[in-house]
Parts: sequence; C-alpha cells; structure tokens
Amino acid sequence: MKYFEEQVQAGEWDEVEKYLCGFTKVTDNRYSMKIFFEIRKQKYLEALDRNDRAKAVEILVKELKVFSTSNEEVFKEITQLLTLDNFRQNEQLSKYGDTKSARSIMLVELKILIEANPLFREKLTLPIFKASQLPTLINQRLEQESAFFFNMKYFEEQVEAGEWDEVEKYLCGFTKVDDNRYSMKIVFEIRKQKYLEALDRNDRAKAVEILLKDLKVFSTFNEELYKEMTQLLTLDNFRHNEQLLEYGDTKSERRIMLVELKKLIEANPLLSEKLTLPVFKASQLPTLINQSYSRAYPAVIASHPSDPNQFALGMSDGSVHVIEPADADPKWGGSTSQDNNAALPLPLPSSNPSNSALNSQPLDKQGT
Repeated sequence: MKYFEEQVQAGEWDEVEKYLCGFTKVTDNRYSMKIFFEIRKQKYLEALDRNDRAKAVEILVKELKVFSTSNEEVFKEITQLLTLDNFRQNEQLSKYGDTKSARSIMLVELKILIEANPLFREKLTLPIFKASQLPTLINQRLEQESAFFFNMKYFEEQVEAGEWDEVEKYLCGFTKVDDNRYSMKIVFEIRKQKYLEALDRNDRAKAVEILLKDLKVFSTFNEELYKEMTQLLTLDNFRHNEQLLEYGDTKSERRIMLVELKKLIEANPLLSEKLTLPVFKASQLPTLINQSYSRAYPAVIASHPSDPNQFALGMSDGSVHVIEPADADPKWGGSTSQDNNAALPLPLPSSNPSNSALNSQPLDKQGT
C-alpha cells in the first residue's frame, strides 16, 4: 500500500494503473471499477486544471468512455466539464482544491475501496517466502513483480490451460489494451477465444457477459466486427458463420491462437525487449539494494534453479533479483567450448511485422 500511495501522490498515473493491473481488472467487480474510475477522473481533472484540453479529451475518450456503459449520465456530466472555463463551476466540484490536496482526499477513498475489495483483502499484508519456494517464485513471478521479464513459457501454459483471468492479469503487468495496436490485438484475440469457448459449451449467459464486459470496449474501433460477434449468439453453432467454418476443438484452437499471440508479442515494442531474463552482475547488488531498501529488504537467498552460474536474492516485497558474479568461473557449472566455432550462435529467422494482419487497422475483420 505504501508504494501505491507514493505513486498516487506523485501523480504517476501510468504506474498506478500498471501496478493495480497486477491484481485486478476494471471489470472484475464494483470496487475495482470504482478504483479505476476515481484514478482516471482525477487524471482528467488535473489535465483540465492545467488547461491541457487536448490531454483531457484523450483521457475522456480513451480511458473514461469505458465507464459510460455502466453510467451514461456520469459520463455526460464529465464530458460537459470541457465546456467550462473552470470545472469548479460545476456544483459538485466547487470545493475541489489544489492538485496535492485532491490527490490526498482521493487516496483516502481509494484505500477504503481497496480494503473492501475481496481481490485485495488478503494481499494487504506481506507474505513470507521460504527458500524452498524461491525456484517457483523465480520461474513464475519474477517477471510480474518487476515487469522486466516476460516469461513466455508461463504465458503459453496459462493460455493452453484456458486460464483467461490469469492470462490477462499477467499481460496487464506489462501493457494495457490501448497502449498500441499490438497490445490491442493481443487482448482482443484472447477475449475472442474466451467468448467462442463459452459459445461452444452452450454457456450463453457467460458468452453475453464476455461480450458486454470484455469485448464491447473494441466496438469503438470496429463497430461492424462487434456486431458480427454479437450475431454469433443467434446461431445454434457459431461454426455456421462463414469465417468460423474451420474452427476446430478448444485445444487445437488455443494452440493456433498461441502462434499468433507469440508473433504479436515479439513484434510489440513494449514486450519484445523483455523476452530474455536480465542478469545483474554482483557489482550492481549494492545499488539494487539501496534503490529498493525504502520498500523492501533482502529476505532469502538461493541458487538459481536452472543456471548454476547465478543465484537469486528474494526481497521482502516478493520481488526477486538474479545475480551473477562479475567473473563467473566455469567451475560454477558452466562449460567452455573447445571449438570456438561451436560457440557461434545461429542467426535468428527474420520477422517482418508488416506482413501481418496488423498492417491494417487494429481489429479489422482480416485480423480476426
């Protein structure tokens, strides 16, 4: 909570949302929705307060419009603020003070909502990790806690298992839906698959819920596509739709989608540089500890589960730092090649994102 408070008070809104996304999504429950709404509303009001109308409009359209589905009247009122010279002329905002005090007041409300939210309730006290848990922590959580390593293997496992909430929560630690066209396409494909699977098992209620809660956000970018997806509800079998005639079983379709997702992830500038595990030299350890000491301290140390040349330092906040001695000796577990040519890496196959469906507008019909 302390870190969250610091980011809110500093107005680091992107970091605030990214941090929250590691725990919840906007549509998870009414508490989560209210939390995201209050943050985005504050961000919007601050843009208006500094007379940055262009930024205010961007926030309104990109970030606040999603709430219009739940409360259209509130969205209209917020939009009307653009017409005022000073939004404090609005009766409900007449007592709005300066930025610093407004953030502090909002923070009190956010803390109440977080404590009441069942998704946060059991996560407000720091868990204690034992050394035996560290390998699992490294393999599955290093990337999400630090957001500098995207574990493709873990992501693939969750997709193949159909753990859609976990898939989105994991992605959310690195990117948001509206960050760029690649991110938008990734999230769309995941939600579309989730929707089709609900239809395939004749769970119409769940399909409608996914359509309204998860897919409606994309209607802003491609209304025709959204209408087509809605029409699938009227069919006895969605495979009667011409574009879905060759849709197979759930297992094979997840694998097919995964191939597409991997291409999008590798092409996404927000993810492409995070696909390999970063390694810190031992000389960097003091700096790492000093930088995180205000929020965390070293709690456990253990050898790396897959690389004997490295060891891991588990911090009290759940993050993990992978350390490698500056002069790693082969006797630590590495091996030296007797053949210099054998050590030469093979060239990677080139990838040309321009050949993909993303070359057109995001979420166009070709991209489905």
